[in-house]
Amino acid sequence: MADRYTNSFSDNVRFFKSKLLAHSNLTNAETEYNIVRIPRYALITNVHILVTTAFNGTTPIMTVGWNTNGTENVDGFLTNVEAAIDSAGYKVPLAGTNVNAGGFYFKDASGAITVTIDPDTSTAGAMWVFGCYTVIM
Repeated sequence: MADRYTNSFSDNVRFFKSKLLAHSNLTNAETEYNIVRIPRYALITNVHILVTTAFNGTTPIMTVGWNTNGTENVDGFLTNVEAAIDSAGYKVPLAGTNVNAGGFYFKDASGAITVTIDPDTSTAGAMWVFGCYTVIM
């Protein structure tokens, strides 16, 4: 039998939290923001949103995705339906709904976790994006 053992291991998990994303510090139009720098060889394993105050605009929308090396997927982690920033609570990706709901490996270059948000005239609303990754080569 041929061996295919690996020497790639990691015992380091890093957690991240974005800055507070509130109606008062966001552009009142659809805008994409880089919120967390991610190093090359990072394996994203979780991305979640905590909406502490619901956005009360007409139709506020938000997606969570990534960009790296000139490639991006604006809703790779959470779609607008999953993010649902018009209600308070803890939001998680629904596995299988989008391509990277289960994670993403930054194998070719460093990048960023992104949010695309349109508060749509909200006068209230606040949230954070949380997640974790490990660097493994």
